[in-house]
Amino acid sequence: MKKILAIAATAAALSMVGTAQAQLILTSVMDGNMTGGTPKMIEIKNVSGSTINFATTDYFVGIIQNANTNFSGNVSLNTLTGGGSLANGEFIVIYNSTNGTFVSLYPSIPSNVQAFVSNTVANGNGDDRYAISTTTSVANAIDIFGNIPVQSNFYVDSIARRIGNGNFTTVTAQAAWQFTTLLSGDASDHTTKAPLGVNSSLPVELDSFIVE
Repeated sequence: MKKILAIAATAAALSMVGTAQAQLILTSVMDGNMTGGTPKMIEIKNVSGSTINFATTDYFVGIIQNANTNFSGNVSLNTLTGGGSLANGEFIVIYNSTNGTFVSLYPSIPSNVQAFVSNTVANGNGDDRYAISTTTSVANAIDIFGNIPVQSNFYVDSIARRIGNGNFTTVTAQAAWQFTTLLSGDASDHTTKAPLGVNSSLPVELDSFIVE
């Protein structure tokens, strides 16, 4: 069953996001419905217009759990990728390795996707939020998934896919994400509804997306 959900911003969430050029954006978040609530993953995309070298321009991807308003855990993309880079228009998937579910469902990773393990970050339970930041603080976030001050079960057992150019913390983002429920224990349902690296619906204008 497909459902479209929207979450409006609060003043508290808006105050956390400074004006910044979004070089990277969140494009998918999964709270799987296989054994143990797996797979769990976050997908991000380079929309900067050029290759990002993480050794010289680092970013941090983090999870905001429960009632927290700052990262409960985060990872440096420079560390995660081993000083690697990401070409414009390509993706990084950060996944949880618990039960081996992700590898089982996605034995072959598309050529436009780099996949890495972080059980600390890819650990959302359907009510946790995510952010990409230029530092280890949410205060410097350039993109946020979820309403940070609010803990609610808004993507339990679902795949959330970005279909527009709104940030979750702005009013204009209310229709920018699509939420699709994943069938319990159904591997083919997961891979059909949650393919990797195919957010082709994202407009070209995201190359100059500004978080307000």
